[in-house]
Amino acid sequence: MKHLALLMMVLFASVANAQQWGEAMADASARLAQLKSANSALEQIKADFDMTKSVKMLAAEQHGKGRMAYSKAGESLTLDFDEPKGSGIAMKAGVFSVTTAGKTTSVNASKNPAAAQLLNMITACLTGNFDALGNHNEMRCFSTGDLFTIVIEPRNARVRKFMRQIVLRFSNADNSLRMMRLEEGSGDYSEYRYSNIEMK
Repeated sequence: MKHLALLMMVLFASVANAQQWGEAMADASARLAQLKSANSALEQIKADFDMTKSVKMLAAEQHGKGRMAYSKAGESLTLDFDEPKGSGIAMKAGVFSVTTAGKTTSVNASKNPAAAQLLNMITACLTGNFDALGNHNEMRCFSTGDLFTIVIEPRNARVRKFMRQIVLRFSNADNSLRMMRLEEGSGDYSEYRYSNIEMK
């Protein structure tokens, strides 16, 4: 009976998520190709972001804001936080760095296959080019009038310890990334909503 109740809870949670993202697309290949084509010439992306972070051990959500910058030529991504001060995220030359309260922790992707796959996932998320993901991930797509949503779940058990799921929401009007939600293996998540987007 307990197993049945748990199964029903998982089922209802899945249905609720699907309803949240819109109507499921049986074949999204054409829309994915359009997204890739529209963003293939992009060299830079800049945007303001608002972050919401949920940590199970903390009673209240954490909030932050700042500026994001992506450079294709430099293969770099930075998230500079105005709030909280002294925080930031950076990816450059295969090194993933997180700064919290002025203290930085770095991981070299060349020495960590799981980190390398994670970097590929995040780059694909920003540009809408999912070829680099290969067949290492499950992808589901949903559509509403305004937004195209992609849910990515890694197949690799080691990667899932760090990243259980990524949810992306792209504008149907200009193909810009409007929201990225990163859910960790623990169930904690960070959600970034982008505005004032500049694409060159």
